Amino acid sequence: MEVWLRLAAAYGTGSIAQRVVPITGPEGWLKYLSKHASRGVAHYQRQGKPAGWESTGRLWGHGGAWPTVPPVHGVVDDPTFRRMRRMVRAYVVAEARAALLAARPGTTAHAAARRRPTWARRMLRCNDPGLSAVRGFSGWVPGPVVVSMALASGWSGEVK
Repeated sequence: MEVWLRLAAAYGTGSIAQRVVPITGPEGWLKYLSKHASRGVAHYQRQGKPAGWESTGRLWGHGGAWPTVPPVHGVVDDPTFRRMRRMVRAYVVAEARAALLAARPGTTAHAAARRRPTWARRMLRCNDPGLSAVRGFSGWVPGPVVVSMALASGWSGEVK
């Protein structure tokens, strides 16, 4: 953030008006895109933009040729899915505990990290059995890790 403040100092930026949060996973990226794409052409942040940036959704002068990884479509039975859910939960709880150990006490990052293990233990709780049965994992665990968990849970590797 310090670099941004230094570069934009001529425009009167202040640290209180800046919020820098890393984008993590597909959900974070979608939140970022929806926030900025929802701004119409008359929005103040669209004034004085470079040529070619007139259309909403254009991101720093680049189109939509982002690298993607093709999804893995597989057939998993209920017992295997439940074992995978328990593994995902343990994975996220372990990451939350690691973040807590890495955070410096007395900082806002430490305060947030103190709440993460509690949230992680409840992350898959859902009162709607229909929704709970189809809730995905990719927002919490990287794809290759999910595939490894599926194989360790007894998935045969059968694909659609």
